Amino acid sequence: MANVLNRLDLKIYSAIIGGAFPLFLVYYGWNRFFNNKYIESALYRLGLKYPLFEGIGERPIWIHALSVGETMAAVPLVRAIKARNPDLPMVFSTSTETGQETARKKLNKYITRFFYLPHDFPWALRRLILSLMPRIFITIETDAWPNLLHVLKEYNIPAFLVNGRISPGSFRRFSRFPRYSRFLFDSFDMCLMQSADDVDRFLKLGIGKNKVKNTGNLKFDMLPTISSAEKAMLAENLGIGISDKIWVSGSTHEGEEKIILDAFTRVISRIPELRLILVPRHPNRATHVKKLVVGKGLGCALRSVDRGFGNSEVLVVDTLGELAKLYSLADLAFIGGSLVPVGGHNPLEALAFGVPVIFGPYMYNFREIEALLFKSNCAVKVSTVEDLTNVLMKLLGDSKLLRRMGDNARRVVEINRGTSKRVVELLVLYL
Repeated sequence: MANVLNRLDLKIYSAIIGGAFPLFLVYYGWNRFFNNKYIESALYRLGLKYPLFEGIGERPIWIHALSVGETMAAVPLVRAIKARNPDLPMVFSTSTETGQETARKKLNKYITRFFYLPHDFPWALRRLILSLMPRIFITIETDAWPNLLHVLKEYNIPAFLVNGRISPGSFRRFSRFPRYSRFLFDSFDMCLMQSADDVDRFLKLGIGKNKVKNTGNLKFDMLPTISSAEKAMLAENLGIGISDKIWVSGSTHEGEEKIILDAFTRVISRIPELRLILVPRHPNRATHVKKLVVGKGLGCALRSVDRGFGNSEVLVVDTLGELAKLYSLADLAFIGGSLVPVGGHNPLEALAFGVPVIFGPYMYNFREIEALLFKSNCAVKVSTVEDLTNVLMKLLGDSKLLRRMGDNARRVVEINRGTSKRVVELLVLYL
């Protein structure tokens, strides 16, 4: 078959990855014993230990997510499958321990077994798949491997790429190896992509047109909600007054807080009712961030100590799991990881609450969403302190413009919801 990697290619690949097994062993052993990493996952990832699947009952649906982001994207899909097929068991694998922890926390009531996917060692995958014999296999976004897909096909197990994406950089890399790319992605029974651009790139790689569909982004189906009473209580706990304007800067990284604080000090002199909620991506940086705030001559409260603003202009949040609901209090949001080359973070949580967003030039992990937000007029890009200051002054000084952009934010979220239902409708014939 023209689009199938021939057996010799697969044998060479398997020999290479099998020959690298001692290196994997050393890597995991070193990190486990000296860095206290991979304590739970190492033996499973190496194929030296296998999960037990006794008592599952019917052949299960197997869903795989690489790490935390993919696991979160899988949450609405798992719920939609369960709603449509409540009696079918589901099992869920991840590659990382943080992904596994997230899956167990978010999906415990839907999933029969959680486990780690081994690396692409053919013997490990064959043993795993023979013991599991899933009804179908679904991988979320990107995690696809030749031996995994080959063994699934060998046992006639349908495989699906869901919420698939391929960045321009990844497309260029895959284009250099067309035979490998066609084998890898043509091995899926369907590739359900996040956007029309992702579909176009897959078709250019030579993937069969009948296999590739644009179903939208699951992330639009996983957005937070908050009741009016809960929102009012949160605002009261934080000490936010009726006349206060709130700017939430979420998931910020080293180098961004200085720019944010420089802009804030310029704006607050003209809009004194402005308050800043600053949420570092890594809470262990909170003490450093507080020093930056104090160094600007601003009052600073810590969420874990002071609970709310008190008499301070800035609240630094050093607790986990609060950012999504804090966005509900915002008049305006900044999306961190975008003024420095990190690739940005998910802006949809802010948009779900009708909050316009600001981000920097480095949103390359969210290119399609970035383009959609610009097209929908609910986001602004900045590059410098001056840009940020001007945008804050313009938007916070024009309530009609801010409200219009907020309405646009809600609208773009509502229009793009429903991906999980569309995916389930396509999968139902295989269930």
